[in-house]
Amino acid sequence: MIIKKDIESLILKHGLKDYQWIGPADIVISQWVRMKCICGCDEFGRPACPPHMPSVQECHELIHEYNHIIIFRFEKEVAYNDFPKKWAREVSYQLLNLEKEIFLSGCYKTFLLNAFSCNLCHECKAGKKACKYPKLLRPTPEALGIDVFTTVRQLDYPIEVLQEDSKVMNRYAILLIE
Repeated sequence: MIIKKDIESLILKHGLKDYQWIGPADIVISQWVRMKCICGCDEFGRPACPPHMPSVQECHELIHEYNHIIIFRFEKEVAYNDFPKKWAREVSYQLLNLEKEIFLSGCYKTFLLNAFSCNLCHECKAGKKACKYPKLLRPTPEALGIDVFTTVRQLDYPIEVLQEDSKVMNRYAILLIE
């Protein structure tokens, strides 16, 4: 049984403050997102990315197996084309540790959709068998076909495509809990 108060205590223990509880109906899943992964993302082919992910329809079914979902927002001031790798790695470990604690509290179906493509190594070997941390691999929401822009905008969260004059980057992670 999910006790939100206990989970929220764990969330605060990990220093996370910007989150919302949502349901599976709040998550927008679209085929076009997968096409952007295939045709427009440098991460395509990595172990936690397509084509190593289930079909978009299977991802839709997966999301709807959960009744309790948390979306986390991470905001970072950035310079255009200067991705903050160290910060992203720290956030990834923070989220993975939270996922583990919630799992150990009895929510055995807990699964993280990370805010960032796998960044645990400084250089990816781009193969699950060669991965140093296969148990820590987590896909991004986009890898499952989740339209993050539409999903977070309907929750009144900010998100924009980064432009040359952009100063703030918003990234989102999703924690599936049951």
